[in-house]
Amino acid sequence: MQEGVASYYGTRFHLRKTANGEVYNMEHLTAAHKNLPFGTMLKVVNLKNEKEVWVRVNDRLPL
Repeated sequence: MQEGVASYYGTRFHLRKTANGEVYNMEHLTAAHKNLPFGTMLKVVNLKNEKEVWVRVNDRLPL
């Protein structure tokens, strides 16, 4: 298990290509990660309220 900070791309990157070539849609739940393979499904949990969502890695973070 990993713990980290989530962020939101928003309108700045909407409809631009992600690292795997998909077009980013700010309405979809996707994720960027430095190392995990594209397509990896991640469960993201808000530690303050225990709400969770599943996201799919389709982009890379800066190294």
